Amino acid sequence: MVNNAMFELAIKYIFSRKLQSLLMLIGVAFGCGGYIVFTSIQTGFQNFLKERLIENNGHITIRSREDYITTDSLAGVFFQGKNIYWITEPSGKRSHDYLQSAWYWQKRLEKLPYVVANTRRIEATTTCSRGSFSRSIALRGIDPVNEPKVTNIAEDIIEGKLQMLSSGNNMVIVGVELLKFLGAKVNDTINIINPNGHVYPVKIVGIYSSGDRRNDESLVLGSITTVQNILESPGKITKIVVKTVDANKAALFAQELSHYSYDKVESWDQANINFLSMTKQQTLIRQITMFTFILVVSFGIYNVLNMLVYQKQREIAILRSIGYTSADTVILFLLQGALISIAGGVIGLIAGYAACSYIQTIKLPGRPMMVAWDLSIYIWGFMLVIISALFASFLPAKNAGRLSPIEIIRRTE
Repeated sequence: MVNNAMFELAIKYIFSRKLQSLLMLIGVAFGCGGYIVFTSIQTGFQNFLKERLIENNGHITIRSREDYITTDSLAGVFFQGKNIYWITEPSGKRSHDYLQSAWYWQKRLEKLPYVVANTRRIEATTTCSRGSFSRSIALRGIDPVNEPKVTNIAEDIIEGKLQMLSSGNNMVIVGVELLKFLGAKVNDTINIINPNGHVYPVKIVGIYSSGDRRNDESLVLGSITTVQNILESPGKITKIVVKTVDANKAALFAQELSHYSYDKVESWDQANINFLSMTKQQTLIRQITMFTFILVVSFGIYNVLNMLVYQKQREIAILRSIGYTSADTVILFLLQGALISIAGGVIGLIAGYAACSYIQTIKLPGRPMMVAWDLSIYIWGFMLVIISALFASFLPAKNAGRLSPIEIIRRTE
């Protein structure tokens, strides 16, 4: 049993070897604080990328299905009932440029309880020019009313407003890097050349900046009507973007929606499987690194306590002679490890929080450093160092409990 006398004795032993105890304390604090800082930075960056990925592109995307052409897909199309031998097997894929059932989808989505909002889009790759400068662009027609309900694209507009796209049929918002390349500014006119080679002049009414250079140097936003006119495709829609009640369940919702139509229904995680695979690898590397780091801290604690047991053999003999049992001796040294690990863990929590607060103020090009403030990170950091410190304390404590007064006297004679 742990009593006040044992607590006092454990604290006395800790302060009797101040330098060794201080090294243990610093090791535990570094282990806890290092875990918090490293995990918070990596998790914060991953959350930032995930949020940008989801909020810019929606939880679920519905577009026309793409089918690969194979010999099986063409079975029965030519010479029915005959055996066909191909000199060159068919290949490629067939797809429709536009959704064939956009109206049906919108009516269906309005009735589903897990759908928060949805919006239509028409997208195409075209060319824009101004003077002698020209560049390939991603032209996106959006609904200025419903788009902000599904994505956070409105938050990335640094000049002008998304609603200004509805003020005319030739208004566009241009990426900040593309604007620099063209040497244009707000209220200037640029030309967009559609796939048929026809030129349409449009007026810049806003500037878009997402922090992604590749996106900002190619994206041009317009209203659905404006883009339909430019592409000479009145009434056509290429995709519907959906926001659900829970982005983590988007794959399940997408699977259910895929039963309603032949169109391709894809959740954000299904469309970005390579990104998720990368984040899993990063998490695994982080866990291995932190495990190695904490293992080194544990070995330090083990060595210090093991040395303490060796140096305190006479005191252990005295304790055993006055009635302390083997179990009491084990508890005494475990208590020392626990006190130091708890104190070091608390210091590590404070140091980790302070370091994360400072790191968040560091400015990177386009954005500040991203730090996660999940309570679970601090709990895990504290628990890991406590558990590892107790494990590291167990073997020295067990060795101390095995010592008997007679053996100690014989060793020291």
